[in-house]
Amino acid sequence: MILDKEYLKFLEDPKFIEWIYYPTSELDEYWKNYQETNFEQTPVLLKSVELCKTLCSNDKKLSSKEKHEILLNALNKYNRNSKKSSSLISISRISIPGIAKYAAVAMVFFSLGYFVFYKTNIVRNQLLTESTYVPENSSDAQLILSDGKNIAIESKESAVNYNEDRVVIDNDTIRADRNLSTNDVAAFNQIIIPYGKRSYLTLADGSEIWLNSGSRLLFPNVFNNEKREIFLEGEAYIKVKADKSRPFIVNTNELSVEALGTEFNVSSYRQDDIVRTVLAEGRVRIRKVNDLPFSKSIYLEPNQAASYNKTTQESTVKEVDINYHTSWKDGYFLFDGEELNRITKKLERFYDIKIAYENSVKGFIEISGKLILSDDCQTAIDNIASTASVEIQKINESKYIIK
Repeated sequence: MILDKEYLKFLEDPKFIEWIYYPTSELDEYWKNYQETNFEQTPVLLKSVELCKTLCSNDKKLSSKEKHEILLNALNKYNRNSKKSSSLISISRISIPGIAKYAAVAMVFFSLGYFVFYKTNIVRNQLLTESTYVPENSSDAQLILSDGKNIAIESKESAVNYNEDRVVIDNDTIRADRNLSTNDVAAFNQIIIPYGKRSYLTLADGSEIWLNSGSRLLFPNVFNNEKREIFLEGEAYIKVKADKSRPFIVNTNELSVEALGTEFNVSSYRQDDIVRTVLAEGRVRIRKVNDLPFSKSIYLEPNQAASYNKTTQESTVKEVDINYHTSWKDGYFLFDGEELNRITKKLERFYDIKIAYENSVKGFIEISGKLILSDDCQTAIDNIASTASVEIQKINESKYIIK
């Protein structure tokens, strides 16, 4: 077994480990500059990155022996591919304390970077795999606090203010905890918005979030000193409180969207084929879940939208009029050559109804216009029917069919 001595320069560097398992724009820039000024080290750095990827096992219950074996196997892999054997030394000739040192390097991955990397995935899985992710049959929004307390929110348009010492819902204080800011950093709350409801949420750092119908959000009591991280299923418009020292990260099932001080919209419904991020102000970076450094990231400028296709796992970026993507938070929908089936899906979520098609071809009719969401459901249905030149028959209070 042989090992390039120069690997350890990176594998024992905490900043390198942090970059591998929790990359940020600042760390990307740091290591980019490092390569430009230390270009002769780039091959070793790249191999070190690949080595770390090899260590990303999904089994979080590995013993020290297993971790040691993974490291040795990974190093063997690179030795077989290496052509510069003269710069290598044989591990078989290294003392046991020497091997222990390499095992300790592996332990660093699993106890620091590895832990951070998978902590995000654990919370993401909690958010996105529970069968009750959106209570479609519930008439009330739900705020579930980190201590398990469940609070029903009856209002159709609710406002939740969550700061360091209290939770206020529609101007009513429902929880006060003076120790919240120091003791509950790692505790997550969740708010679940059923179809037919919406909510406005202020987080502990002052960031504002507008949650659309059929959405779910996990957020901490208090953000830590390194990052601000939330988990989203559904659609949200987010106005991030500027804080250059702590990136703001929105995690969905497929993507992570990182921002500092900016405003953007993320639509990530489980039933939709597309995850769409639209930037209103500032700049965001988008990367696929589980991507590590040197994987492709997408940077958005204002008035751009990134659309990620869940099937092909490819993203496209184009210039857009953001009003067509964010007007829902201001109480109306804008359409410009949009297919009817996409519009009716939005109406289903907003009014908590079901719309079926007698002839599915009619779902591809394209229409343009403006729909005022303060109108009652029947008025909205009539306006859509008139614009699309179709008949929409009411079956009961919550079901319609397009003929």
